[in-house]
Amino acid sequence: TAFHIISVSLTVWTMESESFIWVLRNATFIGLFPPEVYSGAVQVFFTIFVPVIVMFAFPVKALMGMMTFEMASVAFGIATVFFGGSLLLWNASLKSYSSASS
Repeated sequence: TAFHIISVSLTVWTMESESFIWVLRNATFIGLFPPEVYSGAVQVFFTIFVPVIVMFAFPVKALMGMMTFEMASVAFGIATVFFGGSLLLWNASLKSYSSASS
């Protein structure tokens, strides 16, 4: 949901959203593989800044019983911060919105 809110917020500012959606779709390709196959820097980037690993790998780990309470807490915290940040971006974009018709 947060990815889509960010996309809509950027569309309000730039009137161009297709490129952002394609970047996100390509980033989700990272989620097809276990995070352990990537280097530490890639794991951190796609866990914190673009939380693709949180979206795809953490639920699978939880269903397989491989997730600790600490991992679940971190995932919940990252998701909450990312969603809250997307809402802040949405509110900021609404302040700069001007209708196409007058």
